Amino acid sequence: MRYRVLLTWFTLVCVFFPRLAISADAGRRWAVVIGVNEYLDPKIPGLKYCVADARRVFDTLTRHGGFESERVLLIADDQPRAHLRPLRLNLHRQIGDWLEHCRPEDTVVIHFSGHGFVDDDTGEGFLAPADCEKDNLRGTGFPTEGLRQMLRDCQARQKLLILDCCHAGAVRSGEPTGATGEELSQSFAKAQGLITLASSRKDEVSYEWAAKQQGLFTYYLVEGLAGGADYDRDGVVNVDELYRYTFEKVPLAAQQELNARQRPVRVIGPDTEGVFALSRVAIVPRPLDTSLVAVFTVREEDASGRLVDGATVELFHREADGTRPSLLATGQTDSAGRAQLAVKLSLSQQAQGTFAASVRRGESSRGYTLDKFPQSRSYALYVPRVTPPSSKPPITPTVPSSPPAQAGRTIDNSIGVKLALIPAGEFQMGSPDSDSGGYSDEKPQHTVRITKPLYLGVTEVTQEQYERVMGTNPSSFKGAQLPVENVSWEDAVEFCRKLSSLPAERTAGRVYRLPTEAEWEYACRAVSKTKWSFGDSESSLGDYAWYDGNSGSKTQPVGQKKPNTWGLYDMHGNVREWCSDWFGDYPTATVSDPTGAPAGSDRVLRGGSWRSGAGNCRSAGRSRGAPVNRYYFLGFRLAFSLVDASVR
Repeated sequence: MRYRVLLTWFTLVCVFFPRLAISADAGRRWAVVIGVNEYLDPKIPGLKYCVADARRVFDTLTRHGGFESERVLLIADDQPRAHLRPLRLNLHRQIGDWLEHCRPEDTVVIHFSGHGFVDDDTGEGFLAPADCEKDNLRGTGFPTEGLRQMLRDCQARQKLLILDCCHAGAVRSGEPTGATGEELSQSFAKAQGLITLASSRKDEVSYEWAAKQQGLFTYYLVEGLAGGADYDRDGVVNVDELYRYTFEKVPLAAQQELNARQRPVRVIGPDTEGVFALSRVAIVPRPLDTSLVAVFTVREEDASGRLVDGATVELFHREADGTRPSLLATGQTDSAGRAQLAVKLSLSQQAQGTFAASVRRGESSRGYTLDKFPQSRSYALYVPRVTPPSSKPPITPTVPSSPPAQAGRTIDNSIGVKLALIPAGEFQMGSPDSDSGGYSDEKPQHTVRITKPLYLGVTEVTQEQYERVMGTNPSSFKGAQLPVENVSWEDAVEFCRKLSSLPAERTAGRVYRLPTEAEWEYACRAVSKTKWSFGDSESSLGDYAWYDGNSGSKTQPVGQKKPNTWGLYDMHGNVREWCSDWFGDYPTATVSDPTGAPAGSDRVLRGGSWRSGAGNCRSAGRSRGAPVNRYYFLGFRLAFSLVDASVR
């Protein structure tokens, strides 16, 4: 039997029923993203950029496609956990299990980047997991027919399958050694309600682009999803627009950059109707001017504060999560508190990535995500107020100061938030190597000293409390005593600022903030050294937390479960909680009062939520999110201490 090798695919298959609504917002969104560079069988050559492509697709789905990171499963060579590596058994189990979560109104995306094979005699197609054997495809490959069956049985009515086909990256001559994406797509051509967008035609190959360290087709697919393909400027990229964008961009780049020929192809199955909405993006007049001037006005504390001269303002661009931000421009404010930064942006920078600004005066600095830049070019930034010397004695905060602090002692503030005293102390932060359920970003376990006592909210901030300060309630699940959710990190910081400015809180000397990640884990553990604050037995989790095993797929009133030793409720579940830190790697040495990474693109999230599995509710468990993210499982709790530890 003769087999033809398919070298790295990128086919976009969109499966949906005829009654599909034209919407980018309906239902929940699920994805499985797979990247395979290395193969155990020496007869199957390795590839260069499949894992990088998978991670870029992951980033684009979560940033522009409305996919929550917890609903995007990444399976790739570089994953540290065995069940997340691209082996045949994992593909069978993980994809099947993931699709079972879907409801009729949901959307599903599956992305696979790696080798594939087609049987010349039967026309059968196979995805090639890392442990695939070229001479034993039936026993070691993942049949495309099986994948088609999984998608057909899945309840979601909007389904996408993303594959990267027939790259020339593993072939020195650039010649294909097997079938193309268009040929493989024929196995789906008769499937009802199916659209296939293949990266190249039968007589072509799909090229890897060394200069971008991506597949050529992937590069423009991601750029299109991020907003480049929004031709009608309605803020939504649909499958027709995406095909048009890749068809325009890929052939031109292949010719100009690689002296090659590559043209995407679309195959539409029978009974396919409607327009499939893929991502919601900012409405951008295109093309933008590549040269522009951004104006930043800096004030003390808030919009009513004094204008600040001599402050340093920097403008950054980050191409994707995990990449180092690049400095675009820097300047200082004048006597009117304004800094004008001239910057030149490529169209690629305008189409994908994020922009941020930092403002610094003396030792104080703050970072801001610029959601609407470069469409909006004028922003207000704030620095901490410099308090002039005063002859009046300072207000003494109403915090017990006599050591040792009594853990669990509580106070009530002016809006009904109860806070418990957390004493200073030392603990082991992160997961020990002996914890098989721990993730790599929870290591190494290291010693942390919390040198100052603090007060921490006994419960998460409720909707009633949030509305008393902010005047609005953004929550998806409504209820006065339910935790507030659907709040961004920036919303939480603004809540702290407004609460601190209330007369009763100013009189008491309380400056509210989000806890640092170290303070949060220290308080959650409450001197425990086990997986959860109550021990190592998952069977007891339901006594302490609302999670996916007992929540009924929604938030629950705060304070209903058992508290930890220091009297804190819902630390292991209900909603995930924002911390003040930028997300970063842990240190190896002992540290005192750590405040996280000096900069980054994501803020730390701690604690499980109503939709989390037990393993994600552990004391050491950590996650992250962009400061502007708002989801129905994200909330926060308050902290304040004797010394103002304002968030950066």
